Amino acid sequence: MKLSNLLMIIISGSLLLAGCQVNQQSSESKTSSLHAAKTKTAVPATFRQQTFTVKNEASFTLTNHAVENSSTKNRQLLVIRMTVKNLGKREFTPADVWSKYVWAEQDGKRLTTGNLAFSTNQTSDNNLMNRSVMPVKPGQSAKILATFEPKTKSIINVHFTNQKNTIHVSRYTVR
Repeated sequence: MKLSNLLMIIISGSLLLAGCQVNQQSSESKTSSLHAAKTKTAVPATFRQQTFTVKNEASFTLTNHAVENSSTKNRQLLVIRMTVKNLGKREFTPADVWSKYVWAEQDGKRLTTGNLAFSTNQTSDNNLMNRSVMPVKPGQSAKILATFEPKTKSIINVHFTNQKNTIHVSRYTVR
């Protein structure tokens, strides 16, 4: 009788440990899958003749740039004007796509976007900035702008990426 009880305990313990091991492996694979989902993969992107193109998503044709006053007192903004075209099958917000693939740095530090100073002579720029956060339908284009707020008078490097690697860097002078 004691031998059968001992045998039952051993079998029950083995099943319990096997179940715990399955749960541990399951949570490990979930963690790996979650980590893999967070890893960015490169998408086909090019930069040619002032046009940054992300395949099947968007093209940004840079038309001009200027350093202008920021809404922050005694600060300036790098303003990049452009035309964006939706190359995809769904509408998108240009500012979202731009910020996904483009970033700027100055003196090795990443720059943030800035706000335009409000004045009547900048109304057209304010309209372009507003347009950058409005949806663009597939096949349609819009004139927009993007801004970066420099911290010093040093050169600003704007990086155009494929979400994994920089494929082009444009350099802008701040005066």
